[in-house]
Amino acid sequence: MGDKLMTNAYLKTAFQNWMSKQKKSNGDLYKSGTISSYSNALKNSTIKLKLSDLEHTDLFYYSSSAEFAQVYNQIISAPNFKDVDSAGNKAYSNALALYSKFLAEYDGTAIDEVKVSKASFIQWFAPLINALRELGGSATPEKARDQIARDLNLGSDVVTETRGKTGGKKFANEVAWARNYLAYEDLIDKSVRGVWTLTPKGMEVELTDEMASEIFFKWVNILKERREGNPDPTTMQNQSDKRLYWMYAPGEGSNMWNEFYDNGIMGIGWDELGDFKQYPTKESMKEKMKVIYGKEYSYKNTGHATWQFANEIKIGDIIFVKKGIKKIIGRNDYLMGGNQISVKTLDLGAEWTEIKTQLEGVAAMIAI
Repeated sequence: MGDKLMTNAYLKTAFQNWMSKQKKSNGDLYKSGTISSYSNALKNSTIKLKLSDLEHTDLFYYSSSAEFAQVYNQIISAPNFKDVDSAGNKAYSNALALYSKFLAEYDGTAIDEVKVSKASFIQWFAPLINALRELGGSATPEKARDQIARDLNLGSDVVTETRGKTGGKKFANEVAWARNYLAYEDLIDKSVRGVWTLTPKGMEVELTDEMASEIFFKWVNILKERREGNPDPTTMQNQSDKRLYWMYAPGEGSNMWNEFYDNGIMGIGWDELGDFKQYPTKESMKEKMKVIYGKEYSYKNTGHATWQFANEIKIGDIIFVKKGIKKIIGRNDYLMGGNQISVKTLDLGAEWTEIKTQLEGVAAMIAI
């Protein structure tokens, strides 16, 4: 499939090439006219939904299955989605399903086709480890970045370069991404907020480019398994004891934020399901959704979210409250203590902390 995981990849041609090799349910290959129709739908239909929170309406700019999963949920939840889809004889919904499958393969096959990743933030793995060592094994993010800049003689053009609509600092953002992957690998301890500390393993490791790529690809696949709800018992061993980071939207457009903030709770809706704890499995929860809300949807993502809400968020986890894709409006250390105050709300046991800021790359902190 050519170059993988390149920053700012535009995947229209790659998708078309991939689709030309796929077979329909009757065994026939897709014709060029269908490929063109689906490509046009992915490129031009989303703007008709008028979703202000999307960074891109041309969906070929989304090259990560994790990021696209969030976008996909917003798209199909749009009030006029069915109208837009029907106007194009459902080319839009069919194309969305195929693009999601394409991105899953795009993520999953990368490890076999590329030995050294081209994801730009990987270049900071080794420099970050070395910088923390020079600083005695522990430092604030700012001091760690300053040390990297000194070690590598980085110019101000690199350190101050911005990206995206919010003008976030590219260097700081990429170093933060590097820190997250190194923490996944237990090379950096991030249990103390605002302090990055090398673990004993991190103090000893000597990272090569190939090792950095192996870490990256390893965790791309592990996180993909987590999203799909199929954790591998070998790769996920001992992960249950680690603090997880969750992204949460309090209602459509975060319209319930003030109420939840004042009451110190988080709610997820789906009241008709009753007490989420009554369902023994994720599948049983999804089957009940089909009975209540209709069988035309799989409820894969919704069932996953409600199951995690009831069964996987644990004491010590961190919850970020989002508005749209990148705007973070609150943060909470989850201290429920087992007290569920209704079927759809959890008592957080601690006041929310409003931070009202823009974070680039916040998806790197999600462990779901």
